[in-house]
Amino acid sequence: QTIDGLRLEDAEDLAGNFFVFRSGGARASGTVRVYFSAPSFVNIVLTAKFSTADGLSFFPINNQFYRPETLLLQRSGTFYYVDILVVAEEEGSEYNIPAGSISSVSGVDGAVRVANLFGFGGGTEQENTTQLITRTRNSLTERGLNTRKGISARLLQEFPDIQNMEVVGFGDPEMEGDVMTGG
Repeated sequence: QTIDGLRLEDAEDLAGNFFVFRSGGARASGTVRVYFSAPSFVNIVLTAKFSTADGLSFFPINNQFYRPETLLLQRSGTFYYVDILVVAEEEGSEYNIPAGSISSVSGVDGAVRVANLFGFGGGTEQENTTQLITRTRNSLTERGLNTRKGISARLLQEFPDIQNMEVVGFGDPEMEGDVMTGG
C-alpha cells in the first residue's frame, strides 16, 4: 500500500499498465507591454529577455516586427507600446507571476519601460511519484458519466488543471435544474 521508496521510473512503468502517463510540467505564459518614447521600427526577436526582480526570465514565443505606423496607433500617455506574448524560461508554478512583476528587458532596442498589466498563468511542475500513483489509483474507477465517481474521474483526466469539483445530481439541494415552478 505504501509508495515510499518507489522510484519514479518504476511508478511510470506501473501507471503505464493502466494507460496512465506522468503529466509533464508546463511553462507559464502572459503578455508583456514594451514602451517606447517615439514610434519607430521595432524588432522583437526570440533572444529578447523579460525579467522579474527575482530573476525569473521570459522570452517571446516568436519573432515580431512592428512598423512606426503601428506604434502611432498604440499610445499610453506619452509612450508608444507593443504587446508581446512571452513564455517562461522553465516549467514551474513559480513563473505564475502577478501583474506588475516584469521589471526589466534586454535585447529590445529603444525600449524605455516594460510591464505586465496582467498576471501570468499556466505554469506547473512535473508530476511526482506520489501524485502519479494517486492519479493511477483514481483512474481505476468507473469511467461512465452516470455516477459521481465516473464523472469525477473523466473530468480530472480530460481537464488536469481542475483543482476541486463537486458533482451535483438529481435530487441534490444544489441542483437548480430539477426545480419547476408554475402559476
